[in-house]
Amino acid sequence: MTARTELEIVWDGPIKGLAEHRVSLTMFGEALDLLMKAARRIASQKLTDALEPAVTGRLATEAKKLDIEIAGIKKGSGGFSTLITFETPDTSQTLLFNQLPELVGMELLEAIEQEAQGNLRNTAVRKYLRSLPKELTRQSYNLHENGRSIRSVDLSHVSLPEQEDPLPCFIATRGKISGVGFDPGRWEVKVKGEEGTQVVAIATEDQVSKALEMRPQEVHVLAVSSAAGNHLIVLENEAMRNRRPTLEDLFDKWDETFRALA
Repeated sequence: MTARTELEIVWDGPIKGLAEHRVSLTMFGEALDLLMKAARRIASQKLTDALEPAVTGRLATEAKKLDIEIAGIKKGSGGFSTLITFETPDTSQTLLFNQLPELVGMELLEAIEQEAQGNLRNTAVRKYLRSLPKELTRQSYNLHENGRSIRSVDLSHVSLPEQEDPLPCFIATRGKISGVGFDPGRWEVKVKGEEGTQVVAIATEDQVSKALEMRPQEVHVLAVSSAAGNHLIVLENEAMRNRRPTLEDLFDKWDETFRALA
């Protein structure tokens, strides 16, 4: 059995094909794919929230059966009709699955409206809106079923939330020096790590010189990664690691200081 809810989408703007009531896959293909992914993520979350932990893994996977099918181009506009469909599995949760397309459509449109107003609501929906052509002057979404209007969103202006820079984090790897960068470019060290991964980190002149000396050896690298890039903190070979003091050594050295501060 297939549960379905109708979703009409209208895009307006000086974009190739829209005036002739055609939707270009070149201009909108990525956006349509991201819209589908956003809908499935919402479906998965709905199922996870509704069901017991013992079955959420299996049934949340069913969210991949949710689809958005293009049913036809709307006459007199640059829009089209779609169906949010879901192939309901044989389960005791029939009511939940039958309602899923409508629930997903409502949450999808709510997230589109909130994100367009600059409110953080749904990462996947934000990616969809960012992928749409900047030339769009209007977006309209109408969710309905058999003449019953469920939810509508009409956007003439989109002001997406500003992307926050990710918090800095540490990168640790082991491998061999695969290259270095010199002045007048940028001082940097490249390390080809395990499983073919490569870490490129901004370094000092001394660290680049040390990397050249260690080139044939296996090295250990610790870098901090931020929006500004990777910055090398530690570059050492096995012998240097073995000479590093242990925690016991540090506690012995600073024992009196720790006692005084206790």
